[in-house]
Amino acid sequence: MPLETPWNDWYHCNGNTYGTWLPGDPRGFRTRHHREHVDGDYRNPPPPGANRETFERSKTLLRRVPIHFDPTQREIAANAMVEKLLADEIEAIALSIDDHHFHMLARFRDHRPRHWVGRAKMHSSMILRDYGLPGGAWAVGCRTLPIRDRRHQINVFNYIVKHRQQGAAVWTFRDGPPKTVPNQPSIQPA
Repeated sequence: MPLETPWNDWYHCNGNTYGTWLPGDPRGFRTRHHREHVDGDYRNPPPPGANRETFERSKTLLRRVPIHFDPTQREIAANAMVEKLLADEIEAIALSIDDHHFHMLARFRDHRPRHWVGRAKMHSSMILRDYGLPGGAWAVGCRTLPIRDRRHQINVFNYIVKHRQQGAAVWTFRDGPPKTVPNQPSIQPA
């Protein structure tokens, strides 16, 4: 199946923190490359108890506890991700990070959003390590959805901004460059 071409190179990207959405999750899940058929998704979850064994096995395979950001860590992660995207000359216009996942709207002219988002996630993980979070804060990979047209772009932008109402750290192009992430931690680890 051919990949959908994004309108003007814009993508909606989202991903999770480490250990917060595992195979077998009661909210629904997908296997890598859809190798296994799984009923349900986050909008239409599978029946209660379905995939319980898979979920329990996934939890035992975790090498560390799942990562959940407190409000301060959300702000630090958001600033660090935007800082890196802008440094890499990626035109980001909206980003939200809540306790366990992010949403981003950005233009990737080379059509390699996973590469650039991965660099931003790695940068934020290194900054967050200075604030008491162990190792990689983010799950591997991210979901990338091509933007279809201007209307879709505006809808995604508004969707990301609305995450502020649920306690997410939200940055938009209207806020200007992110606050510089300090080198010396002044915040006590959670």
